[in-house]
Amino acid sequence: MKTALQVSLLGTLICAPVFVSANSVVQEKSWFASIGMNRALYSDIRYDFTSDDFDFTLSKVDADNAEVFKNNITIGYFFDEHYAVSMGVDQLRYVLKNGQNVKINGDINNVSTDIDGNYNKQMVDLNDDFIMFDESDSITYLYFDHSYYDEYHEFIPLEEGNITSHWLIGLSAGLMFPQSNAVLFSKDSFDEVYLAGAGINVKLGANLFLGQNFFVQSEMKLGYANLWNVKMTDDIDVDITQQFSFGQINLSIGALL
Repeated sequence: MKTALQVSLLGTLICAPVFVSANSVVQEKSWFASIGMNRALYSDIRYDFTSDDFDFTLSKVDADNAEVFKNNITIGYFFDEHYAVSMGVDQLRYVLKNGQNVKINGDINNVSTDIDGNYNKQMVDLNDDFIMFDESDSITYLYFDHSYYDEYHEFIPLEEGNITSHWLIGLSAGLMFPQSNAVLFSKDSFDEVYLAGAGINVKLGANLFLGQNFFVQSEMKLGYANLWNVKMTDDIDVDITQQFSFGQINLSIGALL
């Protein structure tokens, strides 16, 4: 949490402050592209499992951000100096802690004598006999975005007009493609990339244009994911859903094309 906040503050200080010219470098009908890195924070995760033999929910499942930066890439189009649409890919990664105590509610039958039973908001360990997660899960978030850009107030005018800074707000929505390696009731795991659900997020950011083409951009995102088609094994006919919220910090470099 502390590291993520430090990155956020640094990105804001880099992109936000004082260097603004009177004329925007963003021109009508121009393409742009960017590439960068991100870090994310996650809420507790909820899983719902439904089959002929069981119907239960795991809640308060703790996820960490894996202490790594992941990649993001964007390509977009400015309709004018204020409005842009874009398509992007953010790679998200989180770690689900094995051995943690999580809350369970529901019924499990015909699985094993150690697991079968009726659960009413009891605590259970994530272990080999019940559910085990690989050390990391990754999600590719493919989204479409609509953003509004505007220049900051002019604090220090520059005669050449070659350094400008903008603030931006946006709304994104897209599809999520996870790849995980989870073991459900000691069955063979499913670890392929697949379409699992969708996400939505809002964002607030700022950028700093260096010259007429190149820029550095920082964004803070807040979003929600609903994965209604989670796969953990092919050995059991089971429906699994997953929901969580996330906060994300992106730092990118890019150019007008």
